[in-house]
Amino acid sequence: MFSKERSDYAPVAQNDEESLRGKEQPPSQQTSDPWKFRFYLLLSIFAIVTLPLAAYTFHAVTTRSQTSSIPQLEPFYSPAYEHAKYVYKDTTKPSPEFMGKPRPEMDKAWHDLLEGTLVKFSAEELQRANATSLEHKDGGYVGGLGLSHNLHCLKRLRQILNPDYYYSTDHDWEYLYEHVDHCLESLRQTLMCQADLSIYTLRWTPHSSTKPGVHVPNPNVCVDWDGLHGWMKGRAASLEDVITLPEEIYEELPTSKGEEKDGGNMAVN
Repeated sequence: MFSKERSDYAPVAQNDEESLRGKEQPPSQQTSDPWKFRFYLLLSIFAIVTLPLAAYTFHAVTTRSQTSSIPQLEPFYSPAYEHAKYVYKDTTKPSPEFMGKPRPEMDKAWHDLLEGTLVKFSAEELQRANATSLEHKDGGYVGGLGLSHNLHCLKRLRQILNPDYYYSTDHDWEYLYEHVDHCLESLRQTLMCQADLSIYTLRWTPHSSTKPGVHVPNPNVCVDWDGLHGWMKGRAASLEDVITLPEEIYEELPTSKGEEKDGGNMAVN
């Protein structure tokens, strides 16, 4: 029965193969077809690779322009930037010497912390910072860093919490409260300006059944205090290094009891 079936397929004759290969086409067209194929193949691969990359780049640029509408501002010059290094630090661990009731150990810790509050700047450094200051008697100028003012204010707030330990009964309390008010406002603005954008989370603790506690899951990026403080102490200055105030303007400056007792100045530890 198989001999009666007719196959739908038959071998291609030699002349048919020649016709399929383009026997009737011009010789030039026969030789160019393989190169055309390669050209279009490479073009397709190029398009597949580059078009998604171009689309991603366009998306990234437009997204960045939408989310970064505020320009990144460069801080004004300070020589301290060249000496500031940054490290990861767990800021949740307390330092016992700064905590608790007033005592000589705490006072010494604060005194050491504020060492180098005033530093010596060169004329070139102040020129680059677009700043002026009082001259140092040995040349250069006397000034300080913003962090020193913040620490001074924090020390002042700590002292006002223990007035019997730090102040006499005849202290100029009006001046002191004005100073404390200034420090509170200065610290508020500093905290908002130099905002800590790290996250904290909440968790239940045995301390309260109604209010969860705060948990800081990650270390903070902090300035290497020992390194920076060493630089500050290496160029430390004091009020005694400032060129004397001209006598003719002495009587124009008000003096309070607070200034007579503790200097009324952040440079006094």
